[in-house]
Amino acid sequence: MIGIQNDVLKKYIGSAEKIVIPDGVKKIGAFAFGHAEHEDDFCPNLKEVVLPESVTEIGKFAFCHCKSLVKIQLPENLKVIGREAFRKCSQLRNINLPDGLTEIPYGLFESCYSLSEIHIPDSVIKIQEKAFSCCGLKKIEIPPQVEMSPSVFDGYASIRSVSYQNISFEADRSLRSCIRLINTHDTDDCGWISEPEKAYIAFQLYCQYPEDKKLIRFLKQDFFHKFNKLIDRKETDLIYKILEYGILVDKENIDACLHYAIAVKASEIVLMLTDYKYHHLSYEEIESVISRKFAL
Repeated sequence: MIGIQNDVLKKYIGSAEKIVIPDGVKKIGAFAFGHAEHEDDFCPNLKEVVLPESVTEIGKFAFCHCKSLVKIQLPENLKVIGREAFRKCSQLRNINLPDGLTEIPYGLFESCYSLSEIHIPDSVIKIQEKAFSCCGLKKIEIPPQVEMSPSVFDGYASIRSVSYQNISFEADRSLRSCIRLINTHDTDDCGWISEPEKAYIAFQLYCQYPEDKKLIRFLKQDFFHKFNKLIDRKETDLIYKILEYGILVDKENIDACLHYAIAVKASEIVLMLTDYKYHHLSYEEIESVISRKFAL
């Protein structure tokens, strides 16, 4: 049974595995397919839902607890999704968020354990708390303009790679701390996060905010060991940007970094550091070392 009133789908109760919502429906109402914690499951067999292009809004908890739902086709005209609309859709594996959405609401995909990949449209400007809490994502790219709190990913165990505000990093149990560091630039107040990961994020932030005193102060402390991690990872583009700003690399640390790059046979980085030393620091003393130890 599908109950529609004034272009709003109020409620569905049935046992179908696939539902195609008729054209003309403009809104999927609150709890239309979903249910609260202690109510009966209205659609225990529902695996697939197809929404017409006329739908512009999905209400709160609309598909909450649809535990058999695997796939839902969202229309391109969709503009608003209510909070927790897909919470605990534990079998949901395939969903495309259309351009036009401006917000990912609170708890939208909380406990969607089977959702491994999702694209956040460029139109989104805010992701609310717990939107992907206890979710099954492995990788996510978030547009740089998005406002996001650390609790977006509460309870995370699966995610491996994150791109946020043009900062890329490998995620682990410190994901919340990484996001806090990106938002605040404060390396002293970012909770548990490994020192190499903290330095890697700080270097990327520095290239966006080269005059940030907190970042400069942190990166200058034990610069040699932090910079060597970039050499080990062959982060040539990032190293080029760091050299371009010319604040962190100076006469006190250039030779040590250059010797390390030679030792690990990072040829492209050796050339970059050598060129930087000769043309920007106005002294030279290492050609013989390069010629003896490294074949360029």
